[in-house]
Amino acid sequence: MGLMDGGGPVDLVVSSDTFWDTGNYVYKDLSIVNGAVLSVGGGSTVTVQGSLVISGNSTLLCRVAFGGGWFAGVTG
Repeated sequence: MGLMDGGGPVDLVVSSDTFWDTGNYVYKDLSIVNGAVLSVGGGSTVTVQGSLVISGNSTLLCRVAFGGGWFAGVTG
C-alpha cells in the first residue's frame, strides 16, 4: 500500500477517520490532519521514509496483534 504502480512510495494526507487492516504500508511522507484518527490494524508495519506529521488534534492509533486492544496512541 502506498506504492505507485511501477514507482516508489507516495505522499499521503489522512484528513478523515480511517482504518487500515493488517498489512505493510510504505509512504514517502504521511500526514494526519484536521482531527482525523488513523487506526492501524495489529501486526502491521508502517514505514514512512520522510516526514510523519500528526497535527490539528489528530491521532494515530496502533492496535495490538493479539487480544484486539489498542497498544499506543499519539495525538498531535
